[in-house]
Amino acid sequence: MSTSHFEEESNRLKAIINKELNIDIMENTRERTHVDSRMLYSLVLKKRGYSYSQIGRSIKKSHSTVIHYLRDIDVVMSQLPALRKTYERISSSHSVKYDPVYDMDSVELRSHIYELRDSIDSLSLQLKETKNDLAVCENSSGRLSKIFYILKERVPKGKEDKLQSKLITLINGL
Repeated sequence: MSTSHFEEESNRLKAIINKELNIDIMENTRERTHVDSRMLYSLVLKKRGYSYSQIGRSIKKSHSTVIHYLRDIDVVMSQLPALRKTYERISSSHSVKYDPVYDMDSVELRSHIYELRDSIDSLSLQLKETKNDLAVCENSSGRLSKIFYILKERVPKGKEDKLQSKLITLINGL
């Protein structure tokens, strides 16, 4: 997985954990809450497919510390049900796709809204043109209307790609 993506995901997870537990996960201490938070952090990222080394470097610990965290986390969570609930909250918060809109100020939001409106207008126009094209195809006086009607009636939903492939092969042979 890419390093920049890892850094982004890692920083977002750190912020979630810091906010959830009201601590700084990067603080160099052996206090139980900090160790538990680093265990949770390691577990979430390992389940996302990152390496021990990447996880360790991101919290200024060795890969062997991360291995130790992950070996012990199940035992710790079985002894501390509140920690398991915290893990579930953190994991679900982290799995939600981050939207940069949350970081925009009012001017940026207003600009984004105007861009979206323009995009909606453009898409609406494209949709109208596509509907007109479809109406022409469905028109009984069209050159390929009989073929279009047969295809529309006889091709099962979900088999369009297979039909397209076969039509291309057939037309190339003409």
